[in-house]
Amino acid sequence: ISFMSEHAIGVMIMFSRGLYRNMRHQLKKEWIRVEDADELTNKTLVIVGAGKIGSAIARKAKALDMKVVGIDKFPRPVEHFDEVRGMDTLMKTLGEADYVLLVTPLTPETYHFMGKEQFEAMKDSAVFINMSRGHTMDQDALIEASEKGTIRGAALDVFHKEPLDAASKLW
Repeated sequence: ISFMSEHAIGVMIMFSRGLYRNMRHQLKKEWIRVEDADELTNKTLVIVGAGKIGSAIARKAKALDMKVVGIDKFPRPVEHFDEVRGMDTLMKTLGEADYVLLVTPLTPETYHFMGKEQFEAMKDSAVFINMSRGHTMDQDALIEASEKGTIRGAALDVFHKEPLDAASKLW
């Protein structure tokens, strides 16, 4: 659980500070200043799945002064979350998120849980992070959302088929 929570925080820092662009420039030996670096402070993290993993991530996000909203089958107060809402609020809540983190099990209910409609409900500046199972997201919808600029980007720890094919647009 600690590994996953640190990974999630690391990914958010990578996006907020533009570290992935800095690394690309460094590897090419280019001196380019990244001007759009941001902070995680006061950003909203929506965690879909308020169980043990979601709670561990929420605890670390709160240490960075983020607002943390959970989406869960059973809305209830959960330590480290500002609030945990029901699944019926997903679409509205996605529109509030700067970061959306999926940490749900794969079940018939969560198969392609994040698809075209969900990505369209997110802000175009939002980042999607999937640390659950590959089939909880519709990969084609994610590729489309990324290419159209519907969302800012994505960090994926899982895929439909692993290892990821070298020709995949998800690289």
